[in-house]
Amino acid sequence: SVFLAPGLGPQGGNLEDVIALQRPDGRGVVVPMSRGITMPNDLNISLNEYSELISSRVHQAQQALKIATANNLKKIDPNFDRFEP
Repeated sequence: SVFLAPGLGPQGGNLEDVIALQRPDGRGVVVPMSRGITMPNDLNISLNEYSELISSRVHQAQQALKIATANNLKKIDPNFDRFEP
């Protein structure tokens, strides 16, 4: 089975929910973070800059989730750069 977890960031979801829903192999959970990834701070950036921004934020989110779940952290900042135990 695959579960859709509450979104991290503006939707108010948390890593505790993600961890609780994971299968033993760490999979089985879809974590929505689209607003935190797709919304640029500057609406006047080029398409190329936007593409690079999305790629960078996806990578940051993946790394943040990997670090947080490996260390059993409960909260992740919507900017994917701060964690709380």
